[in-house]
Amino acid sequence: MGKAKRSISFKIISTGIILMMTLMLLIYYISYVIFGQNIQKVINLQTNEISRQIVYNYENYIGRIIDVSNLCQVNINNVDVEDTKEDLINGFQNIVNLEPSIIGVALYSLDGKCLVASDEATIGEFLTKEEYWFKEAIKDESIHIFSGLNESSNGSYIVTFSKYVSYNNQEDDAVLKIILDIDSLIELVYKTNLGAGGHITIIDSDYNLIYSSNTKSTDAEIKILKNLVFGTQKVKDNGYSLMVNLDTISNTQWRIATFINIDQIESSEDNFLFIITIILIGSIAISILLLLSTTKTITSPLKQLENEMLNIEKADYLVVKEINFDNGKEVANLSRSFNKMMKKIKELMDKIIVEQNEQRKSELKALQHQINPHFLYNTLDSTIWLIENQKNEDASKMIVALSKFFRISISRGNNIISVSDEIEHAKNYLLIQSIRYSKSFDYEFEIEEECLKYHTMKLILQPIIENAIYHGLKNKIDKGHIKIKVFKENETLAISVSDNGYGMRQEKINELYENFKNPSLKDGVGLKNIYQRLLIYFSGNAQLLIESKLDFGTTITVMFPPIEGGSV
Repeated sequence: MGKAKRSISFKIISTGIILMMTLMLLIYYISYVIFGQNIQKVINLQTNEISRQIVYNYENYIGRIIDVSNLCQVNINNVDVEDTKEDLINGFQNIVNLEPSIIGVALYSLDGKCLVASDEATIGEFLTKEEYWFKEAIKDESIHIFSGLNESSNGSYIVTFSKYVSYNNQEDDAVLKIILDIDSLIELVYKTNLGAGGHITIIDSDYNLIYSSNTKSTDAEIKILKNLVFGTQKVKDNGYSLMVNLDTISNTQWRIATFINIDQIESSEDNFLFIITIILIGSIAISILLLLSTTKTITSPLKQLENEMLNIEKADYLVVKEINFDNGKEVANLSRSFNKMMKKIKELMDKIIVEQNEQRKSELKALQHQINPHFLYNTLDSTIWLIENQKNEDASKMIVALSKFFRISISRGNNIISVSDEIEHAKNYLLIQSIRYSKSFDYEFEIEEECLKYHTMKLILQPIIENAIYHGLKNKIDKGHIKIKVFKENETLAISVSDNGYGMRQEKINELYENFKNPSLKDGVGLKNIYQRLLIYFSGNAQLLIESKLDFGTTITVMFPPIEGGSV
């Protein structure tokens, strides 16, 4: 059963719905993408700003400590520590009193002896040289060393700052130690709104945890930071969506990671998605109602016109009968168009009759072009020459081939013949020409068995072969070769003729193609004849292709729908 036809109203409504949904979805997609990009920009901006502020606070604090360190360095650089010990002790104590975050300041010789300290009780004491701050300061004299966080007896967080310095007019070296209480700095983190689950984590260059405001920091968090290295990344932690930003704290070997909760910002994206979905559904529903109303207005008068057209369908459609309706502007225009269409159909039918006559004339000209007295004269002349030179066998073959050639050419007036007959016709022509030209060329056929069950328009191969002999092989010094192929490509029957002649330039091929379309040009008459007949027989659903390469030869391929059988 054939596929059920849809009504105009159905097509209008379905098309309208598809178009509207496409437009709505496009708007939805663009809006969602733009909103998502803006949300991402807000998240990145907020994350960067908060991270920058936190890092700035840390770096500002550390900068002050380094300034203190440099001040101490200046005070001890050009003095004898033993001679000015009291002054240095007072200076260290003043530093502790002026900077609330500094708990103590001390100077240690390289053998671990405390030379000067803000706490006079520690002067003269020796420390173990395995202290981290002490070893690292001696190991690298150029940098400031910050040890990891430790918790003091009163619950405060302390950090030990150390620096390799010189004293006694730079004749002796020592390690400057500053003990810092950073509770005030840590409190700044809690004053910063990082959201639920938001926190900071400080690690050293080896990813060892220095400090984290999140008591649930795990190895998984350290792994995230290892993968991040630097920059910003979105992560999930304990059910929260967090943006983590990793920065280096200047003048230290520490890096600080800021984890900021973005659940609230992302929820606004979900709300936007919900609202725009509701708007989309509502718009589609309203549009469908409008389409139904508009479609009914259009199809109602068309139904009336349809009934009138059914009456015309029952009659001879070539009888031009005007119809007129006044049910509305659109229907009136349609009825006028219908009247014009009927007149046009009559004109087209008359034109088809003329074209059919022209087709027969073209076919007759093609037949006359193949069976011309010149070819017949040359063939008979060649036959007489063969008889006179005692080449009776070749003469006999030529006469038999000529007889078969004319028999198939006439084909009882049929324009469509079997593929096997067309091949036989080509073989007879080739045999005649091969004998005429003293077998200066040979030929071969490559025929797919499946193709023999089809029929074809007659006299396709012979003009192409003639073209190959006269324009490709006639003056060739070496022996020529012609190959004829008949094959099926997809749903198309293809017939090709290839020669190893001189070939053509692309400009010549383009010129031949142009000649096919221009009746006033006379070049390539044989190929043009085939091309025009193909267009007539197959309503333009056929091709004639030319492929050529200089000094390698030419291939001409004709492609058209296979004809199952019968004669025309």
